[in-house]
Amino acid sequence: MDLTTPIESLPLVGPAYTKKLSKLNIKTFEDLLYHFPFRYVDYSLISPIGRIQAGEIVSIQGKII
Repeated sequence: MDLTTPIESLPLVGPAYTKKLSKLNIKTFEDLLYHFPFRYVDYSLISPIGRIQAGEIVSIQGKII
């Protein structure tokens, strides 16, 4: 395997996943290796529902009765 190996020939990468990666312009192993996320959302911090502001991206926890 080298950096020019097509992404679909990697183990556990099937046609559906290959299609998703191609939307990110990832076509080779090198593309995958040098793909860095452009954002990171931390879902581990849970906000109380009463403190949520409009437009915020938050994680909440509740109980449906």
